[in-house]
Amino acid sequence: MQTSARIGRYGVHPVLIIIPLGLFGISVVFDIVGMLSTAAIWGIASSWNIAAGVLTGIGTAFAFARDHLATHPGTRGHHLSRVHFLLWCSVIALFAASLTLRLASAQHVPPAGAISLSIIGLVAGIVAGWFGEAVVRGAAVHRTVLY
Repeated sequence: MQTSARIGRYGVHPVLIIIPLGLFGISVVFDIVGMLSTAAIWGIASSWNIAAGVLTGIGTAFAFARDHLATHPGTRGHHLSRVHFLLWCSVIALFAASLTLRLASAQHVPPAGAISLSIIGLVAGIVAGWFGEAVVRGAAVHRTVLY
């Protein structure tokens, strides 16, 4: 499978996925710094990063869904692609739930449940990324870009 949506020589999904993963990762770092410093600004910055990550993550999911539909059903690549997609949707759902808990909080300090959901979501994002790389490494996907 070659990615159908492209930016120059590169597929859209591999280029876009870096944005939400980076935003989600830095939001967890901001939460940790916020817990250590007790300054409310870190919780606010973390919430904004999660909101941006959820929005860009949804766009990335649509770009990947287009690529997923191009895989051959019944192949290992199609199965791994489906697992990757479901994991990514779970990541978005976990961070959206974390954002909801944060917005429901009266203070700007995120509740422990919101931070826990973010950490679980980040770990799930790493696993989803591993499955995405397995799809690219597998027989179902052939890279056309030389790195």
